[in-house]
Amino acid sequence: MAQRGHEGYIMVRFIADVNSIAKAAADGLPFCGTSEREEKTGAFFHLLSAATAKYSADELYLFYSAEDGLVNSIAEECAKKGLCLIETDDIYHGVGALLSSKSSGNVLLTVRSDLLVYASSDTTVLLIEFDENGSHLSEVNEAVGADQLALECALGAATAQSVCEQYGPLEKILKDPLSVDFFGAGKVIEQKTSEIKARYDFLKEASALDFKIPNEADAGLEGKDLSCDAASAELSSVDTSGVAFFDKKDEKVLSEFLSEAKQRIKDGKTIIFYDLKDLLHSLGKACGFPFEIRKNGTHEEESGQLSFTQTIPEENSAAKALYDFIIATEQKAWDESVESDISYGKALHRYFDDVKIEGYIADPLNETVCKNAAEVAASHERLSKELKESGTEKLYEELELPLIFVLYDMEKTGIYMEADRLQEYGSMLEVQIRSLESKIYEEAGEEFNINSPKQLGEILFGKLGLPKGKKTKTGYSTSQKVLDELAEDYPIVADVLSYRKYAKLKSTYADGLFNCVSEDGRVHTTYQQTVTATGRLSSTDPNLQNIPIRLELGKQIRKVFLPNPDSLFIDADYSQIELRVLAHMSGDENLIKAYRADKDIHTATAALVFHVPADQVTPLQRRSAKAVNFGIVYGISSFGLGQNLSISRKQAQQYINDYFKAYPGLHSFLDGLVASAKANGFAETMYGRRRPVPELNDSQYMRRQFGERVAMNAPIQGSAADIIKIAMLHVFERLRREGMKSKLLLQVHDELLIEAPKSEEAEAKKILKEEMENASALKVPLEVDLEEGNDWYSAH
Repeated sequence: MAQRGHEGYIMVRFIADVNSIAKAAADGLPFCGTSEREEKTGAFFHLLSAATAKYSADELYLFYSAEDGLVNSIAEECAKKGLCLIETDDIYHGVGALLSSKSSGNVLLTVRSDLLVYASSDTTVLLIEFDENGSHLSEVNEAVGADQLALECALGAATAQSVCEQYGPLEKILKDPLSVDFFGAGKVIEQKTSEIKARYDFLKEASALDFKIPNEADAGLEGKDLSCDAASAELSSVDTSGVAFFDKKDEKVLSEFLSEAKQRIKDGKTIIFYDLKDLLHSLGKACGFPFEIRKNGTHEEESGQLSFTQTIPEENSAAKALYDFIIATEQKAWDESVESDISYGKALHRYFDDVKIEGYIADPLNETVCKNAAEVAASHERLSKELKESGTEKLYEELELPLIFVLYDMEKTGIYMEADRLQEYGSMLEVQIRSLESKIYEEAGEEFNINSPKQLGEILFGKLGLPKGKKTKTGYSTSQKVLDELAEDYPIVADVLSYRKYAKLKSTYADGLFNCVSEDGRVHTTYQQTVTATGRLSSTDPNLQNIPIRLELGKQIRKVFLPNPDSLFIDADYSQIELRVLAHMSGDENLIKAYRADKDIHTATAALVFHVPADQVTPLQRRSAKAVNFGIVYGISSFGLGQNLSISRKQAQQYINDYFKAYPGLHSFLDGLVASAKANGFAETMYGRRRPVPELNDSQYMRRQFGERVAMNAPIQGSAADIIKIAMLHVFERLRREGMKSKLLLQVHDELLIEAPKSEEAEAKKILKEEMENASALKVPLEVDLEEGNDWYSAH
């Protein structure tokens, strides 16, 4: 179990020789066509190998936030690949790295640009960044000093840096805080002198810290029997009957469980699964179902054809029998819901329980992990009580449990991908990439490796002399942030950014999707039901929720997805669902009035904020109002809004102030959400879904600010996620109840995609619109935009 630090950070130390890390990188790549998380994990190992080879290091330290799913995946993969992990909780106030001054030549890596680093001057500090253009390895130019880090808890990073640069060492500043005449910073320093000094003293002592595995005394476990035998004995008394958790899925084990499961159903007891949907897929693979067999696709450049190889597993009759029994039991529950007054969810709950889903509802920040049947049974007993006591049992029974079968049906159905169209799309991207490549060479006056940050930096900042060049030991930084600031004024930079976008599209989609086709010719994504903290679904292997929509050439990837012959796609998209949820939950009269009058909400907001008639609102004013509308939902700051709109922080704050004057009910509502989360320890959606917000009681100011944004956003985004799930469930039930052939294929956040025979087009549209618009009774109407087409592109 990872030990939590004061600020919720976890430190992991990796000890391995260069060869083992290089092997891990080779084993972990390629990840093309799989989930974004796996792709980034593969990229991490690739960069890790490069870093250790370059710096000849055999000790690595990786620091990350415990809430970051990506880096947790990296840690898990490191463990799987034999790298030694030593965990510690010696973290103070969000300071990411505390390295002994005696340890020279170490390499420190962080995958978070906002994770502060305090290290000895002879320690190499590297940053691994992920953005839409891929992954980048860069060296931190300067170590952050203890003076600045100590001040950051009170002033924030930018202000602390400016104060240190202008007013000298911290000891001098603390003697006369009011001498700091920098936007009120002196007063803040005076108020928080003790906190700043405590952090500073801790940092100065950091070099004496040893990294160690917490012992029994540290963990409060002294005197307890921690042996494996003791743990086994404690669980041996747990009743594991009816628990579908198998260490191996051979004929004997599955046959024995099937007999037990049938008897439990007869006795009116549930079957307890750890992850029911995953088990269905596992049984399907064992049976050789075509939608479970992933083709290993290769693209032959000369002929333009696809060749496939696949391995069909041996027939497993016991797996097929158990699969059929689960599906037949689900059908029995469905029939009971149709014939009686009980809902589909309640009917299912008579037969099934899913511990992973129970754990997710109880605490979405910490995954419920079970290693054996006894742990599944014990977890189910504990979690079922927790759900009843918290009032979230209905959310589990009526929504998340039946959603398992909705999602499984969507995953099993899949979506057809036309290989020839994908080939054409890849060729089109290749043309764009080569054209940009030639243009960049011409602008640079020479050919070079555009994908090499070092070579690119030398061209842009060394040869061409562009401003804002920040040189490190390994060369100039060419991160997304640096290039974005230059793109508007320097065509070569804009072209490099475009080149990166098109190269990413080609590697991720044009090339990657070839490996995502199953034997039935369709792509079958997997919906993760227990990953996000707010209740939203995520899509993996491949991620079909991450198809680009803003870049036109990126959006065209949807053209490769086609309906069956004599069928079409019908796409339904909620209009501004989170803003409508905000209007409902806040009860703000002006916002509700605007939506009920069917006004363009961004124009209406602009008219109120800029004090002009609606018909005189300019496009720029509407754009600004739109940024504020959506920004408010995410607790945007004046700094963030200023960056989005390229205006001063002062002007952005004025926009926010005027916005709250226009919608006076919002300010008190959002403040109330923060106060409620502080008092209760969690934020809550309209449907009772809870998101713990431990950051609100954090001693670090930046973490508390983050917690306030979570407290404001989680109820809104989570309620919207609940509504789209309710809509999915109702659409699925309605199509099934009416015996239609139309199938629900995809959910992309606020969007649902149906494949319908042309003969069912009118009825399918009616069902989509009715069920989505009536999924929740809000104070404002839920509106749905419907489109249809012969491919996913034209239907959206």
